[in-house]
Amino acid sequence: MKKRRILNATSALFLFAMGEMVIVYLTILLMGTFLLRYM
Repeated sequence: MKKRRILNATSALFLFAMGEMVIVYLTILLMGTFLLRYM
């Protein structure tokens, strides 16, 4: 049971990190498009 719990925690952390990276990437893309439009 402990191993399964650790695996669940690591997978949750990995998914959270992936979501954070996707959010950061999307925000950078939006900022880049706005900068290109107004430049």
